[in-house]
Amino acid sequence: MVPTRIPLTAILIGVIASCGSAETANQELVVDSAGISIVSTDVPDTSEPLRPQSETPVAVLGKGGEPAGLFAEVVGAVRLSDGRFVVLEFSARELREYAADGTFQGVWAKRGMGPGELQYPSNLQHLSADSVEVWDRRTGRVYVYAPQGALAREIDLLHAGIRPPPGLARLDDQRWIGESLLPEQVHTIGRGRDGILAEMPVALVTFSAEGPGDTLAILPGMRTIEIGSSSISAAFGYQAPWTVSGNSLVVGTGSTAELRTIASDGRLQRITRWNQAASVLDRGALLKLAQSIAPIRPDNPLVDPAYLPDSVPVYKQLRSFDGEVWAGSATPFLIESDRWQVFDETGKWSYSVELKPGSELLDRSDGFIVIREKDAQGVQTVAVYPFR
Repeated sequence: MVPTRIPLTAILIGVIASCGSAETANQELVVDSAGISIVSTDVPDTSEPLRPQSETPVAVLGKGGEPAGLFAEVVGAVRLSDGRFVVLEFSARELREYAADGTFQGVWAKRGMGPGELQYPSNLQHLSADSVEVWDRRTGRVYVYAPQGALAREIDLLHAGIRPPPGLARLDDQRWIGESLLPEQVHTIGRGRDGILAEMPVALVTFSAEGPGDTLAILPGMRTIEIGSSSISAAFGYQAPWTVSGNSLVVGTGSTAELRTIASDGRLQRITRWNQAASVLDRGALLKLAQSIAPIRPDNPLVDPAYLPDSVPVYKQLRSFDGEVWAGSATPFLIESDRWQVFDETGKWSYSVELKPGSELLDRSDGFIVIREKDAQGVQTVAVYPFR
């Protein structure tokens, strides 16, 4: 149970300059009787967001060159300390290496059943000393690859009666955090003409080679439309994003401008709040946009207003880079995020970032930002820009 928070004294009230802007943000830090830090920020409305320092990328991965290096569905990319890139391509089930100039170098891991081979890979993560790891939810294994691509380690997290978590992130040397669905807690939040809109909570649980451990948080979870015996994942609604920063879990529902930082032992360490309200959802514009992407029949249950939320989430994605936590605002269609609020390791707001519409943030490292982009035909590339 989270202890009641009663502010005792404001230890720090200051004005912090936002990077790249003359504007300032009023920030207040309060520590309550339970030792929980509460950081509140008034982000200035007129602050100018940071953008990549050039509109021309210094490298583009997956453009031209060898057909084997092209992309269909990129789900992760990291920049190594020597400038090389490692990209996880889901459609091909491949982990690939690219040179600093974007040239395709080869495949580290491919589709298959052998050691280090991939079946349903996700969650590419950059570890110390330039090793990387990939979570494969079908095999229930974490694969760690050395800096030159050789399989260095394989950790089996699949245990009898335990469903492999769809998402996984390393917490420390011996544990990971993963999602565990809670079907016994599913509840109905709306009824339409064709079925019901249900929400299944998700527990964030620690995992190790010995099996699942402690539950650190329970999130609202994914929304699904139940029609008879079938389900449709609702594209409209909160997904309760989370990320790992250091050895702590950072979570939020996205419905309000608030993040919670939870220690690996389950203690609530910090609450971060900022002055951003959820915007009203223009349902007509949303459906019109959906029609332009994929025609929706008038009798499609997604058209039923009962299944659409009233507002756009304050943020839809969370990322962590070198101690910073990035909260990505939701676009009207609730898919990618192109505006990010960035907080430092103490929970203080640092600056805003604006990316190209429709791009997907993959990595930020050593003065560069790595972004997945799509052209008008839907062809994906990974672009690298100088940043800060």
